[in-house]
Amino acid sequence: MAELYLNSDLVIAPGSTTILEALSLNVPCLVFEFVKNQHEQCICMNDKGIAPFIGDFTINDEKKSKIKEVFQLKSQ
Repeated sequence: MAELYLNSDLVIAPGSTTILEALSLNVPCLVFEFVKNQHEQCICMNDKGIAPFIGDFTINDEKKSKIKEVFQLKSQ
């Protein structure tokens, strides 16, 4: 997995060990909650500025807007 992460500019994944692995390799992440037991970890990573928490995995206009906002902040 390390090779895959290191060849990525960004990881979009659940708030699970996947995100922890990518972050340990300094690959930026967007975090989604795929299942309820990931909620607290997602909130914590967002609150500490480690990885933006987008919400649960259902995509709607609000989440699309939040993703665009994250990309705009990163490109500045």
